[in-house]
Amino acid sequence: MSPYTPPRQVVYERRDPVDPRTLERELRHLWQEAEDESAKEGLRITKACLLNLTVYCMDEQAAQEASEAIGRLTRQHPCRAIVIQADPEATAPLLRAWVSARCYVAGADRQICCEQILVRVGGPAIEALPGLLQPLAVSDLPAFLWWRGTHAPDGRMWQRLGLGFDCLIVDACQGTHSEDELRALARLVGDDALRPRLLDLGWIRLAPWREAIAELFDAPWALKSLAQVRRVRIEFGCRPAALLLVGWLSSRLGWRLSDDEKSLVGGQGQAVELELVECRGEPDIKACALETGADPPTRFAVRREMSAAIALTTAGPNRPEERRQMSFKSFQLHETLCRALELLTGDPLLEEAVRSAARLAGVARIETAE
Repeated sequence: MSPYTPPRQVVYERRDPVDPRTLERELRHLWQEAEDESAKEGLRITKACLLNLTVYCMDEQAAQEASEAIGRLTRQHPCRAIVIQADPEATAPLLRAWVSARCYVAGADRQICCEQILVRVGGPAIEALPGLLQPLAVSDLPAFLWWRGTHAPDGRMWQRLGLGFDCLIVDACQGTHSEDELRALARLVGDDALRPRLLDLGWIRLAPWREAIAELFDAPWALKSLAQVRRVRIEFGCRPAALLLVGWLSSRLGWRLSDDEKSLVGGQGQAVELELVECRGEPDIKACALETGADPPTRFAVRREMSAAIALTTAGPNRPEERRQMSFKSFQLHETLCRALELLTGDPLLEEAVRSAARLAGVARIETAE
């Protein structure tokens, strides 16, 4: 079998900045230039667009990463992409734009192309963004706002920038890495007047962990133990990822805060201890273990052993330790984004996990590994 060869990509761009007020006209000029250029190679251009994707970035590196990810996903999700590089701290107003077309060769004589607009904006000019973005949206197509800011968007920012979008995409593990990010998102999705459909790239990366933990309790005897869990220990590299995992467990198992809001209560009324251990330099999650209150306890654990595998172990009274492995895939940025763009209706499980994680963040004992 011959190795897979990715389709050849071609970028047509106007290197000089264009007037942001005339972007549609500049795009028409770009397409004409691209068609003339591709005709010299005997290729026809087909414009494709199935959705609108706007990315809000706070620095050049984030904008560059977003642009590269978009270039790699347009074969699966052709779109009109707008990448915003914003500098709210700038004192002087700045508003400049560039246009490009990203294409891949399909077949012998055809290129499938998507539009990409880069907008650099700073200072007071940021207030002009909503008026700039709304006319650029391709009508009757879903619209996603991918937020790559250093802090989660609050209600005021969403009202100003996001009301024209169907879904908000965030990454809990980008930015300050604090539980404040989750609290801000919980307030946003809990506001009935705003209530964006929320998608989280960090939550998507947690999918293999959620699957592995669920698999631990496939056996009937293990499932009976699930309601008796009294201790959860998570080793993590990203605190919001650990809290999201706790939020998912809590929302699925019916855990709640105690009346004084200082501890966690399980589904059978038992106290549940949360221990989160930060392992600097590790990815989002390194390991998760759940123990019952029996003496000795039954223990269920998942741990990343290598980049491509998670080890699952169970051990308990009168039961020998069982150990198995499941494959683990680390998603690249464009792959995670592809999965998010397939969830137009949002993810109710994520919203429940966010709300639960925001409530429980204060009762977890957080340590740092030696």
